[in-house]
Amino acid sequence: LATTEHLMRFISKDPEGYVPISVVAGFKKIKALVQSNSMLASALRTSSKLVVSDDGTRVKREQPFTESDLEELQARI
Repeated sequence: LATTEHLMRFISKDPEGYVPISVVAGFKKIKALVQSNSMLASALRTSSKLVVSDDGTRVKREQPFTESDLEELQARI
């Protein structure tokens, strides 16, 4: 997560760093692959790098960003 400034805003707003699944589902490439948010949540649950909330409505990184990660991302955005 967090390859765009748009996603970074959501990560920054949530105290736990979650992003709504609906936001991820809104990306064109994701829309082409999945038909529903629940399908996307199921697919994301198989990732070792992401955590999906129990209710399946939010997703976050397993390992939060370090300061150096954030600096690198800001340089790319």
